Amino acid sequence: VISNVVHINESLNASWTLTSNQDGTFTFKTLGIRPIDEIVNLRKTNEFIRKQSQEFHQPIDYLPMNVTSLSFELKGNINISLNSTAGFVFRRSTNSLEYTTLYYNPLNEYLILNRTSSSLIKQFDNQTIYAKHLLLTRQISKNFVEKELLSLHIFLDNSLLEVYANNRTVISTHIYPSLSDSLELGYFVGGTDGTVQFSDVSIWFNLQNAFPLRPLNTSTHLVNPTVNNAAIHSFQLSVFLFLSCLFHSL
Repeated sequence: VISNVVHINESLNASWTLTSNQDGTFTFKTLGIRPIDEIVNLRKTNEFIRKQSQEFHQPIDYLPMNVTSLSFELKGNINISLNSTAGFVFRRSTNSLEYTTLYYNPLNEYLILNRTSSSLIKQFDNQTIYAKHLLLTRQISKNFVEKELLSLHIFLDNSLLEVYANNRTVISTHIYPSLSDSLELGYFVGGTDGTVQFSDVSIWFNLQNAFPLRPLNTSTHLVNPTVNNAAIHSFQLSVFLFLSCLFHSL
């Protein structure tokens, strides 16, 4: 439940409800989704890095974070101006033949997972995934409104990927990188102009294997990968069950 919401399209057909208030604001209600608290147990013996805040004023396809890993957990906030897009690149190979890009477009309000170059395996269904995601604006005081930041919580375990956005939208899928050096992680900024700010970016990398009996190279055993793609909104359960649970209020 989020109160004092303003500047929202009342007629938009989506998986939430709006209740109008006497002061002209709205109360926004939806079903939230977030990782289970026990997921921190996977961090116990991992390497950790907290990145300094970064501000960009022009597009950049890839800026490395100097982190390489088959698996990681990443948390971070992004402030994106209207004419920009921004997010992260991961499982990038040194020759840039393989990489996956996750970014948000504030103009059409979509969280986008571009898997076009995720894998060199031809059988892999590398379609781009689009998840509708609103960033809400709230009335803080009579003369001041504030738009929430894009808050991302990303889990990658070799090929399995799960992305949480503001605890309201989730993408769960596979990316199947095939090159042994597809390990790099970095920033992405697109669009024409404007400012993008990354803040509170924390990364746990070289995580414990969530599926220790699984083959190390899952890319060699593709089985019906098309059924593993899902853009999950408020009233759908995450298919990546070991990470997620539902809760009733934000």
